[in-house]
Amino acid sequence: MWETLAYIDAYLRCRLILRFLCCGSKLALYSWHFILAGAILQNICLLYQPALNAIMADSLPPEKRGLGFSVLNLITSVSTTPAPVAALFLVATFGSELGMRIAYTIVVLLYLAAATVRLKLKETLKNVEKASFKEAVRSYPKALQEGNVWKVAPRSMLFLFISELITCSSLAMIQTLFLVYAFHVLQIGGTPSPGLPPQEDPALQLARIKWGYLMTALFSCMLISALPAGKLIDKAGRKGL
Repeated sequence: MWETLAYIDAYLRCRLILRFLCCGSKLALYSWHFILAGAILQNICLLYQPALNAIMADSLPPEKRGLGFSVLNLITSVSTTPAPVAALFLVATFGSELGMRIAYTIVVLLYLAAATVRLKLKETLKNVEKASFKEAVRSYPKALQEGNVWKVAPRSMLFLFISELITCSSLAMIQTLFLVYAFHVLQIGGTPSPGLPPQEDPALQLARIKWGYLMTALFSCMLISALPAGKLIDKAGRKGL
């Protein structure tokens, strides 16, 4: 992690955002092996997020960062709220397998479009060095030493890191099982038929449709609460909240 953050801070962050955002794809959906490989690649591509958040934070006044991030979340929520509806239409029309392949194709094209738009981002670092792979490799040992930052960082930062680590680890363990629990335990679409392939089971197909409605409601709630939450953060303070 440290060598990654050091590379982001040392070189042009906008270029990193473009390079890693262009890579996310799970288009080859012929078996779960491809899905696993795509998921790993997609998470590697999240390397650009610290750079993007740093640029966003540097572009906002400190007293308005809560509202600023909420407005950004509001904008992204507006664009992502129709996504479950679109996925619902694709799955209901073309089935779970072909529908998801079409959805992944659309996502790849949108990722490429987003990467192109982010070329217009303004770099906030001063005296940016030209990116060089050789220099990045040479600076790797020095970047490893940056782990000593915890010796000078405030204890509150350490507590924040630990709490974030616990939260992300917990979500990672259970998030992938939500669909299994909803489809096979709660049986939101009815009792599945073990003798039928999953893509042909009407109960599972109905469950996918209902799950699309649920995700639409979730994004709608995020959309409604974005601005009030941002104002509350700026008024009450981030730590107190």
